[in-house]
Amino acid sequence: MSQNTRESVWAISKASIPFYRDGITPGKEEGSKWVQVEGLVDKLSVSISGTVWAIMHDKLFYRSGVTPNSEQGSSWTAVEHDFSTDMLEAGGSCLWVYGRDNMLHVRTGMGFHSSSAGITRIGSGWTSTPSPTSPSGVTDMAITSQDDLFVLTDDNKLFKRDGCTQSCPEGVSWAKCALPRLDELRAFFPYGSVGELSGDSSNLVDLIVSEYRNISSKISPRLTESISGVNVEHVAKCPRNDYEGVTNGDCADVGIDEHAQFEFTVTADECFSAQKELTIEFTGFGRLTLNLDTLCECECASTEVTEDVCSGNGVEQCGACVCNDGWSDDLCNCPDGNLGNQTMCKMTPDGRICGGPSKGKCRCGECDCIPPNYGPFCQCNNEAERHCDCSGNGNCMCPEGTDKSVCVCEEGWTGDKCECTTNTETCMFNGFECDGHGTCNCGKCECEDNYSGKFCQQCEFCDKCTEFEECVLCVVGDSDTAGKNAEDCDACDIALNIYLTDERETPDSEEQWCDFEKDGCLYEYYYAQAPEEIQTTRQLLYINNDPDCGPINIIWVIVGVMLAIILMGIIIICCWKCVVMYKDKQEYKKFIEDMENTKFASTQSPLYNSPITYVDNPIARKM
Repeated sequence: MSQNTRESVWAISKASIPFYRDGITPGKEEGSKWVQVEGLVDKLSVSISGTVWAIMHDKLFYRSGVTPNSEQGSSWTAVEHDFSTDMLEAGGSCLWVYGRDNMLHVRTGMGFHSSSAGITRIGSGWTSTPSPTSPSGVTDMAITSQDDLFVLTDDNKLFKRDGCTQSCPEGVSWAKCALPRLDELRAFFPYGSVGELSGDSSNLVDLIVSEYRNISSKISPRLTESISGVNVEHVAKCPRNDYEGVTNGDCADVGIDEHAQFEFTVTADECFSAQKELTIEFTGFGRLTLNLDTLCECECASTEVTEDVCSGNGVEQCGACVCNDGWSDDLCNCPDGNLGNQTMCKMTPDGRICGGPSKGKCRCGECDCIPPNYGPFCQCNNEAERHCDCSGNGNCMCPEGTDKSVCVCEEGWTGDKCECTTNTETCMFNGFECDGHGTCNCGKCECEDNYSGKFCQQCEFCDKCTEFEECVLCVVGDSDTAGKNAEDCDACDIALNIYLTDERETPDSEEQWCDFEKDGCLYEYYYAQAPEEIQTTRQLLYINNDPDCGPINIIWVIVGVMLAIILMGIIIICCWKCVVMYKDKQEYKKFIEDMENTKFASTQSPLYNSPITYVDNPIARKM
């Protein structure tokens, strides 16, 4: 949508159809109706003076005939340019166009041009300048009424074009603008969360739901107000890290019925003249208020020293043991030699003493654990065991040699969470684990290379024709064992389902055709994989029970073929001769018939003179 100081409002629909808002007056800023304008517009911008600019099909146009009385104008007029167009922004005295060549082009000479149709400011030439972070592109740009141009690059940097004036609309240089980061702004909102909204806002609902879950499942302790001279530190023990202590940390992704622990240490740098109140807030879970006071002088400093206590190796003063030289510990029962050997309290040479000060202390070479921690080196945690997930198939314990609580599975189960069964019955196929071509892991078959299927019973690149030859010979071969049932043939696997056929059938694409020759006989058969649901069958074998055992002599085959060809040639020649003779006989018969039916007329040649002369004797006639 675009608007200017003359209260002209234009908009583009999703179908790229332009509209202007009709009926806008000083007392009716919302206008009365939208009026459609011809054309399909990709981008549109209206200058301060009211000139309407548009990009249509990679061409730049302005709206002719726009006047205060005719906001819609009369027609679109093209503007000459020699660059591709992507987006545009019109200001008070200039027009900026960003092209697909990653250049910004400003329209110069934007003077007034009057005509009877109205007043427009279209300029007369172009000046080009590279984008501020070339070769990075520009994703958006905006211009103010004072012709200040701002562009946002595709690496999320904002720049302003300095030096843009009416006499120099293209400006002088680019100046980078500092943008506050969302994660920096988040520091001002302790309960806030940062997420990225897509350009079309299609992920708005998902973003709200996910960020709400992040906020509601996170526990973050914070002081509502800091107190001078008081230092507060905490150790966070969260279910997601097996309750390992994290100094000044938070607990995220805390689910329902899960617990998080926070251990606070408050130290005072000075003595308080009055009690102070310290409030610790837990996001979404309430507050904890502590009343702080300091004890700067020991009230029992003048109390009489008690001897023969503290294991006989020290004296009690102010309720605590003061040990003699060579002894230490709270009860002075530990020789300094043992206390100094801190390595006895480490699980590994480079490990922490008793897992760290938050878990326990080393006393005389042994760890004195702080509940709920326990173990020889305070490496295990009762709280962690409560939330240890063993899938109901084991117990969360701290066996010797482990550095944290782990699942100890019941018989028949394995895995970090005891989630995998060791029972292989679900992997059995034909009496073999994974058909002998894989291993059963967690109740499922993991197949060897080239094998697949639920039970690894399918082999994509295997040719098993030779595997069944002895079985075929036993069932239908010309031998002492021929004619036996499959179950009586040692060469036949008990897992085979064997079928005899009378003719060669065409197997499906998933079946393998095989044949072999032995002792002058040709044996034909094909095999197929059994369906996965038939776990008692490994293969299906179809055998042609009529093998071709005729002797094969190549010479006689060649002679026979030649004789057959010669005989076929003689037959063809005889047939051709018979046809020809039949046709000749028919033609001759027709010729004779035509001769008999032909009549010739009697005529005398004009050159012929008969040798006989006839004389008419009248007397003879009278006689």
